[in-house]
Amino acid sequence: MKRPIIGIIGRPNKIMSGYSVMSVNDTLRSAIIRAGGNPIMILPPQNIDYEEAQPRLMERLTKEEKEVLINQIKLCDGIVMPGGFKWYEYDLFIAKYLVDNDIPTLGLCMGMQLLAYVDNIGKEVENNNLHKIESDIKHFQTGVSHVHDIEIKKNTQLYEIFNTNKLEVNSRHNYAVTNINNAIISAYSTDNVIEAIEFPNKKFIVGIQWHPESILEIYPENQKIFDKLVEKSQK
Repeated sequence: MKRPIIGIIGRPNKIMSGYSVMSVNDTLRSAIIRAGGNPIMILPPQNIDYEEAQPRLMERLTKEEKEVLINQIKLCDGIVMPGGFKWYEYDLFIAKYLVDNDIPTLGLCMGMQLLAYVDNIGKEVENNNLHKIESDIKHFQTGVSHVHDIEIKKNTQLYEIFNTNKLEVNSRHNYAVTNINNAIISAYSTDNVIEAIEFPNKKFIVGIQWHPESILEIYPENQKIFDKLVEKSQK
């Protein structure tokens, strides 16, 4: 059977030498390969230094640049929208295209927040759908494998994937999604932060707030969500 192509959206970064790069977390690449997928990186089309750019001050995507993104997406059978510290117009354009065209998608951390934003386009909360977390749990902890537990709702895709209503997860975010529209909430943290959403009546469009690719050695059950994405991406 042909291995489905899984596009991973590149994230801007700076390496120690000071050069700006577009990169993909290697543990994420490996998780896709382990699941039976063929990972490729989706690159933004504008000729700028994204790491230095301020998203609100950037020129808007042209029709031609949007076509570049669509052509890259059409090479793929499924997509991963990874985490990051700021999103750009190309991120929102891709996220909306994926939902509108029912393309198997896994959103991680900021990727989930992008899916929630798309879910609220046209609503009063569209531009105010994230709030800074105020909790006894510190949700932004780098390098920590277990920050808190989540409660997974039954009768959701997430429950079917993990076959449990409780999961130990890491956490690297300061902001939380506050509203959903057409999507459903499939998991909460113990302090009531939305930890997962999914879109009903779609093949597989799921967003989760934690980073499963970073804790596979300690919690190998997290590989299941990558396995499901690849399975749903089979033509």
